[in-house]
Amino acid sequence: MRFTGRVFRAHNPRWSFTPLSGDGAALHGGRFNPAGTPTLYTSLRMETAYLEAQQGFQFKPHPLAIRACDVDSESVLDLK
Repeated sequence: MRFTGRVFRAHNPRWSFTPLSGDGAALHGGRFNPAGTPTLYTSLRMETAYLEAQQGFQFKPHPLAIRACDVDSESVLDLK
């Protein structure tokens, strides 16, 4: 499916020098990617990106950097 629009990405500030690399997800793996596969987790809403990046710890928030990205991509997995 093709997607064109704005998405939000929340990530650990440790990756602020390369926020679109997906290297953190590749290093540890994630909910939808195995270790070794760079992956960007994004959302259409800033609030959802924040909550996803907190991974269930919304009452003890971790420091995050939030970035808005304009995307034009043909290969998108929509997990509604």
